[in-house]
Order: sequence, then structure tokens, then C-alpha cells
Amino acid sequence: MGKLHFFGWILVAFCTAIIFACSKPVLQNSTINGTSIRDEGDLQAADTMYIGKFFKVEDFDGSGNGIFNRTIVRWSYLNPILEPGLKGKVSAIVCIEKRGHVTFAQIINSECTIRNRKTLRSFLELIRDCWYEKSWDAPSHQCGRLDFHVISENRVVTSDGYTYEYGMTTSKLISTGTEIRSDSLPYDGSGDGVFRRKIIYRDVSATRAVMNTSGKVATKVCINRAGIVTYVELINEETTIQDKNVLRAYLKAARGYKFQPDPDAPKEQCGKLSFKITAH
Repeated sequence: MGKLHFFGWILVAFCTAIIFACSKPVLQNSTINGTSIRDEGDLQAADTMYIGKFFKVEDFDGSGNGIFNRTIVRWSYLNPILEPGLKGKVSAIVCIEKRGHVTFAQIINSECTIRNRKTLRSFLELIRDCWYEKSWDAPSHQCGRLDFHVISENRVVTSDGYTYEYGMTTSKLISTGTEIRSDSLPYDGSGDGVFRRKIIYRDVSATRAVMNTSGKVATKVCINRAGIVTYVELINEETTIQDKNVLRAYLKAARGYKFQPDPDAPKEQCGKLSFKITAH
């Protein structure tokens, strides 16, 4: 009778384990944007190209420029591993919750031209520490894509147009817009418009969230004949603020400026645009 009782408990335990295993979602078979989704990654595993826990979502934003208009508001201070001569693309699926915290990220292997697994994992670590805009009205989880274009061993352009320059221990936000050789274009360093073409529209709403600091942000802006800003670059030697969130906000603001149109101007011209900031 004792043996029967013992084997009975074993049978109950076995059945319970089977029921638990069957009730657990098999997320390895889930797909999003045509990519198979893996769940609960371990960054220590050599073959792991995902991190976090995936929650099923109804819609996916494949634009690469934010997740349903929610853009990155805090960029990671981690540096990706960029080896000498490295160039190419890294693409990832990113999922966030209402607060903007990244809950899941996975490399899209089919779209990456960089294959070094140590480098790919370093981008996952970078994504994990990013924060997107809060949205209490958003679904509990939303997913989108984030692309990185590595153009040299120390420079990366994100899919939303921002260029980051990486050193041994720090990363520096340097520009936004179409990557151009702005040093070869006509340049007006007066700070009073771009070759007498005055500002006709400005919107600094992007900077409201970072008005708790004081200092100066100096930028080089390039505009086309219509007066649209096509490129913005920090003038590091004249910029006294180092906080990347502040710099990102002012680069974004500068991108939204408009200058007087001039159909007779060169195709593109550049000039200086500076911001003097006083903490509120």
C-alpha cells in the first residue's frame, strides 16, 4: 500500500508538470514582422540574439523611426563594440511598455549585414538601457524596429537620423539629418542667419523637458534653397553642455527651423545657430 501511495504521488507530480508545461505560452513559435520571436533571453549565452520577455502585440511599427510616434528620450551610455574597419547595418525588434521602458529586443538576423555576435549583443545591451516616450493611453506593450547604420568603427547613425560618435568610454551625439560633407559647403559663421537668410519659423517645444540646465548649445545647420534644414551638427568647441538628452533635444529643435527661401542660392548652404539656455 505504501508503494502504491508513493507511486501515486509521483504520478500526480508528473501530471502537474505536464499541465504546467502545456499551459505556458510557447513563444518560440511566435512571429512578428515575419521574424520568429524568442523569449526570455540570456545575454551570457553565446548564441543569444534576444533579451527580455516578449508580450504579444496587435500592431507593429516597421518604420524604424520611433514606435508609433514614441521616440527615444533617454539614450544609453553603453558603447557598442565597434571593431576597426567595421561597417554595416544592425536591425532589431524593440518592444516597450507604457512608461517607455524596453521590455524586449531581438536582432533581425535576416536584415543585419554585421554578423559578429559580440557586436550584436553589445547593441542589444545598448537598446535595453534606452527609454522611449511615455504614453499612458498606449496599449500595454507596443513593438517597432530600430536600425543602426555603422559607418565607421566609431560612428553610428540611427534610423531616426541621429549620428553618435563613440570613444573608449563615452559616446557623443554629434549630428542629425542626411549624412553629408558639410565641411565642403559654403559656411556663414556669423550666427546671424545663413548668408542673410533669416529664420522664419522656430519651434523649441522639443526642449521643454530638458530646461533644468544652463549653458550653450552651438550648432552648424545646413539648409536647401527652400530654407528647410537638411543637416544639423554640434559645434563641440562652442558647446558647454554635455548631457546627451539636452543635446538631442536641441538638435531636434534645430532640425525643425525654417529659413528664408532663396531660389538663387547654392543647392545647400550652412551657418551657425546657437542656443543660450537658462535653467527654470
